[in-house]
Amino acid sequence: QGKMLAQLVVRDISARKRREREMRAIAAMSEALRLSESVDGIVRVLLEQSRFLLDALATMLFLRDPISGKMEGKDGLGLWEDAQKMKIYPEGPTEQELSTGEPGLFNEIDDMDPVMRDALRDGNLDNIRSLICLPLQAEGEMLGALWLGSDHRFDEEDIELLGALSKLGAAGIK
Repeated sequence: QGKMLAQLVVRDISARKRREREMRAIAAMSEALRLSESVDGIVRVLLEQSRFLLDALATMLFLRDPISGKMEGKDGLGLWEDAQKMKIYPEGPTEQELSTGEPGLFNEIDDMDPVMRDALRDGNLDNIRSLICLPLQAEGEMLGALWLGSDHRFDEEDIELLGALSKLGAAGIK
């Protein structure tokens, strides 16, 4: 009686915002597939939307050359704009993820196995704390590997989000 009461309602909307970002990225990728006349256009949108979706500092894509069978840097954004100059080294993380077909999650890259870390020497790792390497597959064929680097930790949910987007991209590239 005579006392003022206040009620505070707090909602965590981060999951909703993340879902909205995922839907925008998938819609943009679908639109790119519909409109793109080249693999380069699809690759660019895949990199842009992956970077947007996971708030990454860097993205790059390695694709297998259909003639030589060699994996080559196709394109990159952010810190990895010069992806064409990057190589895949034996015993490195890209080869490992391609051989298993499973995504790789590397948080705290400073703690990586030295051989694996050395295989990343061509890439700018300034401010990069965590990495994701996602094999790109379509119709059972290994097309390449999508890499993302960030200054924040990635998690399994990030891999799932990226997986949906990369499947669309892989279908368009194939």
